[in-house]
Amino acid sequence: MTKTFKDLKPGDEVYVVRQRSRWSSPPEPEYRPVTKIGRQYGYVQISAYASEKFCLVSGASVHIPNHNQRTNGYGFDVFLSKEHYEEWKYASDTVNKCRTRCYRFFGGLGTPDLPLAAAEEILAIFDKYKLER
Repeated sequence: MTKTFKDLKPGDEVYVVRQRSRWSSPPEPEYRPVTKIGRQYGYVQISAYASEKFCLVSGASVHIPNHNQRTNGYGFDVFLSKEHYEEWKYASDTVNKCRTRCYRFFGGLGTPDLPLAAAEEILAIFDKYKLER
């Protein structure tokens, strides 16, 4: 099993999560084959006839600059496996929950990009003292 996007080879399967469109719900995430790997971008087969590129650092889809395709629901994110996606989803949900609860108590306090462990500790303190607004 590959550990990073740089280790991918054509033919490897990656877990593709499409973004929600403004007009419809997103399709179910699924495994798709990688068709080509370059230095900066990889290409994943989205349909029978089309491959789309994604960044080998972040896993986010890459589009023409100054276009809002990711905003309009044409983007996608690539993960090495469903387990990596679920870990990422848990971490982002936990950090967002921490930011929301901190904002309720401290108002405009800006929370930097918190590591998951710090967000879990802050939420544990809120739960321990039953702090809720």
